[in-house]
Amino acid sequence: MDQLHIENFAKTFRKKFDKKQMAEIKERLVAVPDEKLDQVMKADYKSPYGMSWIAWLVGEFGVDRFILHDTKKGIITLIFFWAFIPWVISWWTIEKRTRKYNFEQFEKAIAGSTVVVETTEAGE
Repeated sequence: MDQLHIENFAKTFRKKFDKKQMAEIKERLVAVPDEKLDQVMKADYKSPYGMSWIAWLVGEFGVDRFILHDTKKGIITLIFFWAFIPWVISWWTIEKRTRKYNFEQFEKAIAGSTVVVETTEAGE
């Protein structure tokens, strides 16, 4: 992949990864063929700040865990929602967990694995 596409990716998704991850991503994007560019760009990256709001509003029910495909911990949080401790933990750690999820989505995209891809209706 050329440097222009790499910088474009970095500017577009810089808030969805931490600085260490972004440095590694830039290094790894050099070896990614142009055919996979679309798959890498369309992977389902979540906003850490948006996920913070979700964790704050409905984290006591484990919604943030389900969104990040962490079903086991989501169920545990749902069972113990009355204790509020899972909600506090969830809210405190959501940005880090979201960035980890995003990095995993990136790794799947460059490996050619199936990734969750956002879809939009034509004409939007």
